[in-house]
Amino acid sequence: MAEGGFVVAICQHGGEFTSGPNGNLIYKGGEAHAVDVSREMSLDSFKDEVSKVFHVDVTDMSFKYFLPNNNRTLITISCDRDLQRMVDFTASAAQADVFVISRVENRSVVTYTGASTVKAGSNAHGDKRKRTASKNKVSKSNKKTA
Repeated sequence: MAEGGFVVAICQHGGEFTSGPNGNLIYKGGEAHAVDVSREMSLDSFKDEVSKVFHVDVTDMSFKYFLPNNNRTLITISCDRDLQRMVDFTASAAQADVFVISRVENRSVVTYTGASTVKAGSNAHGDKRKRTASKNKVSKSNKKTA
């Protein structure tokens, strides 16, 4: 950990994830800003700082990072304890890459990595999807051939 009990979060926003040759995720493009993160910092304070440096509203943003030596699994920061863990887990590196992504992009990253968050045929609440009937739908059996 850097002197004073903090890590430097290299916050990245506006780029996109691609898959490397060995299956690791690689973030390309966008902007990057350095933000000091102490173990005592609250997630709200961190979000305020990120909002200021990027000049964006982070209300609908997710914050994610990789554990050291693991560029396959993104770890979500969603509470103060998650932010403390990031500082602890990245202590030996003294810096952490933090990806600031919109919740829509977040779903794309999960899909792109092959992970599934919702069981096929159901929604996030576990309910079966309801099929809506189309009034203009023509089935094969009702189709007339010329």
